[in-house]
Amino acid sequence: MRIDTRRLIWNAEASYDNARKANDNTIDNDKGHSRRLNSSIYGRPDDGWFVGGGAGWVQLSTTNYSKQAFRPSIGGGKDFIHQQYVKEDCVNEWSTRSRLITR
Repeated sequence: MRIDTRRLIWNAEASYDNARKANDNTIDNDKGHSRRLNSSIYGRPDDGWFVGGGAGWVQLSTTNYSKQAFRPSIGGGKDFIHQQYVKEDCVNEWSTRSRLITR
């Protein structure tokens, strides 16, 4: 999900995948899954730059074990082109964006 307003950019992601570890030196470790949550929020002043941070969590669960990790992130970027697109009575804002995120 993404919310992009004049002063705020918020992005949230969630995923669930089938996964398993191969060649991990355990016996009968043939089933598993991974879950992931990520979210970040950025403030945007009038000059086109944005800066903010977020956090992510991931968990890998297999037949024999489970492990997880949490990681914070900071980042920023710039909207180089930010204007309105008008077509058939529908007004949408769009931008060309460059960003850097450090985890």
